[in-house]
Amino acid sequence: MWDCSPVIAMLGHRTPQKPQFSVCLCASAPLWCSVLSGLESLRVFSVSSVVLTGPCVPPITLAAAAPTYNPGMKVLLFGATGMVGQGVLRECLLAPDVETVTTMGRHPTWRGETKLRELVRPNLFDLSDTRGDLTGFDACFYCLGVSSVHLSETEYRRVTYDLTLGLAETLAKANPAMTFVYVSGAGTDSSEHGRSMWARVKGMTENALLRLPFKAVYLFRPGVIVPLHGVQSKTRLYRVAYALTRPVLVPLGWVLPWFVTTTEKVGRAMLNAARGGAPKPVLETRDINALSRPPSGLLAPPPRP
Repeated sequence: MWDCSPVIAMLGHRTPQKPQFSVCLCASAPLWCSVLSGLESLRVFSVSSVVLTGPCVPPITLAAAAPTYNPGMKVLLFGATGMVGQGVLRECLLAPDVETVTTMGRHPTWRGETKLRELVRPNLFDLSDTRGDLTGFDACFYCLGVSSVHLSETEYRRVTYDLTLGLAETLAKANPAMTFVYVSGAGTDSSEHGRSMWARVKGMTENALLRLPFKAVYLFRPGVIVPLHGVQSKTRLYRVAYALTRPVLVPLGWVLPWFVTTTEKVGRAMLNAARGGAPKPVLETRDINALSRPPSGLLAPPPRP
């Protein structure tokens, strides 16, 4: 049985543009959260922040950022051929305020969009011949990563920490006004002393990134990610797993927004973080879903000066 009935109460001063709601979190609260998010995306109303409270859990803020248009945004994307990177690339190419998308990786995406530029580099540890290509960006979306399965800590750290920090340090020097968004993972250990090897290394990487002199650094920690719009994992085992669980995961994401997200929402949330920031540097699944809601200014691109 439910602990209580969901209550929607208006908080603070109501404006026609951005009212605030407090929702009592109980067994039916996930459904209310999904309804509120869906109605806002359909322009039924606009919510500046939704706070979940209740007797069972501490307050959780689902939305706080106010993304705005940034005409002529230039994006640098790492890991564009991976599952997350494919979804992020799609959203960047669809976004009217993104002027150019530059991908860097060992393999091309083979997409022919006019605003896409691809830099194929077999060895990302050596960028001595591409330093001139790494300036003038507003945002970097770092989706590059490997599974820790069958890797020693030294091997996993080389790709997850050494490569990431080497690239990020180069970018920070060349683009001090850049927003850097890093795809980490749910369960990452910020203390760097936990028992899980991958979580320690991810936490070490996150902490090092936060110390770099970027305009802003945001660490995305998604849990279950559902691939949409033809996006596929490069790992056969994952492709099979997603195919088998997709009928369950999609509706589960509607009622459990803090557990399941999609490649589309991850990409949109990254863009919104670059446009107007995010409420905090570390974003869990529920925060990513909340940040993915489209700003009103994206209904139509602003006129060019």
